[in-house]
Amino acid sequence: SGSIKTTWALSAVGKKWFAELDPGGYKRADPFESLVESGEVTLKKYDRPSLLDDEGYMDTSLVGRSGSGPARIAHHYNGWHALLRSIYGDFMAALRKEDAADTFIFDTATVLWDIAQNATRERVQGLGLSAQETTDRLKRLEYEEPNLYMSAFIQESRARNKDLIFIA
Repeated sequence: SGSIKTTWALSAVGKKWFAELDPGGYKRADPFESLVESGEVTLKKYDRPSLLDDEGYMDTSLVGRSGSGPARIAHHYNGWHALLRSIYGDFMAALRKEDAADTFIFDTATVLWDIAQNATRERVQGLGLSAQETTDRLKRLEYEEPNLYMSAFIQESRARNKDLIFIA
């Protein structure tokens, strides 16, 4: 059922802090959440914001000038930066508690990186720049910033001598 990587991550020795970013990922490996009940795992579940508006339509707009190349569809991102701050804040709070966990697990790393990228897009969109300025700024940041966030997770766990597992 696609849970072997999660099952392997949960077999690490000691207490574990588990960030479920892929809905149902944890339950596939521990269907009765017995590791959570025993206190061996602290489970944190995070829901991603929707890219749909209240009526179920994609929240987008066209950007670009007529006659100056193809128009692009720009998604309006909302809630991603708050989600990333919540994940990082919970992670740091658990890292600072000496006995909270020996191993920190993110299921999945791809979703975490996607959250960081969408948080960057949301932040840049909120600057109130023109469409061209937003595009120029995102060209520089939309890969650089998410990589910096991922590095921060790695460096913080390394600095505290904790194991970190990013499930692919």
